Amino acid sequence: MSRKPLATVIADVNRYSTTRIVISDPDLERMEFSGTVFMASISDWLTALEAVYPVKAYESAAGVIQLSSAQVPKRDRAR
Repeated sequence: MSRKPLATVIADVNRYSTTRIVISDPDLERMEFSGTVFMASISDWLTALEAVYPVKAYESAAGVIQLSSAQVPKRDRAR
């Protein structure tokens, strides 16, 4: 299975799905993804993405899913 930048994966999802997804953090665009996205279960895929990658998905009032970084800043991490 080949690894692709998340930006490429999201562009493919947006091409075939009625769910619109945007990446709000440029660092996430370069993150490599390897896996399968089933268009009939985008919600499940987003949940799995959040579980595996440092990503948080938010739905805007307009129904657009925004992906942002879920990493906790180093100064806020427990010691």
